[in-house]
Amino acid sequence: MIVKEELNSKSNTIDNLIMVFIIAVCMSGATIIFSYRIYLIWAVALLMLFKTQKTYIYINRSFILFIILTIWMGFGIVYTQDMVATIKYFSIYLSCCLILSRPFNEIVYLRIIKAFEVIAMVAAISIIISVFIQNMIPDNFLFLLSRTYEQTISELQTGAYSGLIGERGEAAVIINVALALTWGNYFTKSASNKKMFILLFIFYIALMLTGKRTLFAVSVIVPIFFIMISKQGKRKIYFIGAAVVLGISLYFLSMNIDELYNLFLRFQDNDDFLTMNGRERLWEVAINMFKENPIYGRGIGSFNAIANDSGIRFGNGDIWIYQAHNVYYQIFAETGIIGGTIYLSLLSSIFISAFKLFKRLTDLSVIHQKMLYFIIYMQILIGVYGITGNWIYYPNQIMIQVVTLSMMIFLIHAYKRKLRQ
Repeated sequence: MIVKEELNSKSNTIDNLIMVFIIAVCMSGATIIFSYRIYLIWAVALLMLFKTQKTYIYINRSFILFIILTIWMGFGIVYTQDMVATIKYFSIYLSCCLILSRPFNEIVYLRIIKAFEVIAMVAAISIIISVFIQNMIPDNFLFLLSRTYEQTISELQTGAYSGLIGERGEAAVIINVALALTWGNYFTKSASNKKMFILLFIFYIALMLTGKRTLFAVSVIVPIFFIMISKQGKRKIYFIGAAVVLGISLYFLSMNIDELYNLFLRFQDNDDFLTMNGRERLWEVAINMFKENPIYGRGIGSFNAIANDSGIRFGNGDIWIYQAHNVYYQIFAETGIIGGTIYLSLLSSIFISAFKLFKRLTDLSVIHQKMLYFIIYMQILIGVYGITGNWIYYPNQIMIQVVTLSMMIFLIHAYKRKLRQ
């Protein structure tokens, strides 16, 4: 009995550390944790080796594709144009394979979800307060951030707000995670509709203040998609009404608050859309990389080095370290047709599995329904944001994708018998 209690205590300690590290990677934004996120991923992988419970592995198509993609990334070490970057990304994805190989139990996922919700709410409130107290973050909370005073002030001067997260792109991702969970609550009736409506209102205001167009557009498109595929009959009319009221409220509010209206101005900036904010030059480099080595690419993580050799620089003249701003161009450029096809197959596999589960939605518990809505929301976000973003290249976003894939693997295993019927 004593031995069993000691093992349980050890397991709980390890699980708690794993949860804390995962949450820190996913939700830390541009805080002082920013520079340590890769090390935290490695630490999670090592801790997974010491888990004493549930030593079996859940094997499914998505997990196998993730492993194959990782192995292919590793082959890039032989021919890469940037050895350090390739080894870094290979180590991250190899660590993620280990994380995915050891299943969590339902309690761990629920605690992670709760932490996501709390941190996102703090972030959203800090973003909104920043509008009224412009220099609150740089003057009082700079010690929490990994950015300089000048960088923080510069962001504010562009009309973008990130609050305690410290960078608007990071903040927009975190708010979208919260929206995925909140819409999941809303559609599964896990909480009162009034509470959910208030939360949605707060999160959407915060998201608009970040000024991130694509991430805002996805946050609008996904709930509409949920309403379209909803099987809740008369309740669908209520969803549509609530969504319309929310949309109208946010629009009229933006008409009276310049900081909110800035997002709509960005949508109306035709010159910015035509040039994709300068991304077309980055995409040209990626396309040329693919043409030079279409089969196996130039090595995962090599884009920045080749972009710099091609004369790409940041606005102030600094070297380019911000990837291609299109996951699909970059993954094909760096890993060739083989790696790009594996990645697309992985995305497709997760979507197919998610919608197979959605067809059996009524068979799922309310908690599992909420998890499924979160998975679908995040996978649509990952797929769409990949057109202009760098989702698979930033540690926090990689870990968020791993968390959603881990949840998917968990649900597939839990309902495998029903899925075969």
